[in-house]
Amino acid sequence: MKIKSLHVKNFGKINNARFSFKEGINLISGENESGKTTLHTFIHSMFYGIRRLRGRAAANDRYSRCRPWINSSFYAGTLTFESGGKIFRLDRDFLKGQEKAELVCESDGEKLSIEQGDLKMLLGNVSEAVFDNTVSVGQMKVKTDESLLSALRSYMAVYGESQAAGIDVDEALYRLRLTGKNLEKQIRAEQEKIQDKIKKLKDREDYIEQECEELAKKAEDGGIQKSSEAGFKLKRRAAVSGAAAVLAGLLGISGGFPAAVYPVFFLCALLAAGICGFWIWKLGKKKAGERKRKQRQRWEKEQRQQILEEKNRELFNLKNEIAELKERLETPHPLKEECQALLLAEEAIRSLSAKKQSLLGGALQKKMSVILSQITEGKYTGIHISENFEIGIDARDAYVNPDRLSRGTVEQIYFAFRMAAGELLCQEESLPFLLDDVFAMYDERRLENVLRWLAQCGHQILIFTCHRREKMLLEKLGIPYHEVKLEDQVCL
Repeated sequence: MKIKSLHVKNFGKINNARFSFKEGINLISGENESGKTTLHTFIHSMFYGIRRLRGRAAANDRYSRCRPWINSSFYAGTLTFESGGKIFRLDRDFLKGQEKAELVCESDGEKLSIEQGDLKMLLGNVSEAVFDNTVSVGQMKVKTDESLLSALRSYMAVYGESQAAGIDVDEALYRLRLTGKNLEKQIRAEQEKIQDKIKKLKDREDYIEQECEELAKKAEDGGIQKSSEAGFKLKRRAAVSGAAAVLAGLLGISGGFPAAVYPVFFLCALLAAGICGFWIWKLGKKKAGERKRKQRQRWEKEQRQQILEEKNRELFNLKNEIAELKERLETPHPLKEECQALLLAEEAIRSLSAKKQSLLGGALQKKMSVILSQITEGKYTGIHISENFEIGIDARDAYVNPDRLSRGTVEQIYFAFRMAAGELLCQEESLPFLLDDVFAMYDERRLENVLRWLAQCGHQILIFTCHRREKMLLEKLGIPYHEVKLEDQVCL
């Protein structure tokens, strides 16, 4: 890939400025605060967009730092680049709420889809983190951060006989862990749901058991009615016996009295018989009421018995359902096997990554050693990289830790590390190198060696600088370059 031109419509301090670049080395020169870093950030933002942070972090994020100084409601630009022999134009609007990106192939007029990964493909599937830590070097950022080491570990884990990176191991491990957490969350949710259901069923079970006890108690109270029925029969027999005795007595004593008294005795007998008949009638009516009450009690008893049977059936079913739910809780969840499989997959990937990293880390060491040897004139010929990507240096007569070397040499080492990592991780597309005031700590000899290497590395180079040393040394070494002076552009 080669960047052909930029149209910075409104970005930071740069407004309506156009820049053109060529193959090989491009020198973007300007005084301090002339917009070099703004232009570097613009290129990065065109390729990867600008993510707006939240909260306090938003006050100093890239979106806020690069927001246009004037007319901040217009925040956009265009980048034209060449890839695979075709010319592409990338347009972006960065304004929050109106973000828009459009990618068009000017060679054939085809409109491509950034959402479906067309721009990512043209960038060689290089992630933003890898871009920032290899081919794009910002001010005071010669040393890499952990994201590059993560990308290198992923690369080493899948860098095989084809010598090409295929799977992002860190991403794969992240996805495995995320899937495992989601499964565990699902298992917990289901278990909590079961426990909640058991609690509700237990409450229902206790309520029904209490109802059954009350129904059983009412059934016992029905026996008292039988004893009252026996008392009624006894009273009826007594009334009949009493009436008969009164009549018999009156008739028995009537023989000793004169005939004129007979009517009196007869009336008394009728009165006694009437009283007895009244009581017998009253007792008969009461018996009818008792019969109806007995029938009602029998019906109520049958109803209670039926309800009790239904409650017992429901209680039986509840106990069975509770037992089944408890068994489900005690039985290993089917998703547990998937969780275990994910853990085994993660262990396998880590094991494979560690083995291949040990074997294939030599590719990075070899590339880095070649670069470092060239830019140090053979003073440092060998590099050793540990599993944690800690670097050791072979000098001509000693093995040294970078911490014991000068700042300029350390920056050479990390420059070599970035460039070697860039060649490994960016094999699908030869991306431009963006170097923003990287060589401030280099003496003239070191800088000459680096410029020679850059001239023959085969990449398009964009060197952002506020010094004239790079230009003087390029001319001294006879290395062709294209100069872009920021003062000649329309900047604020």
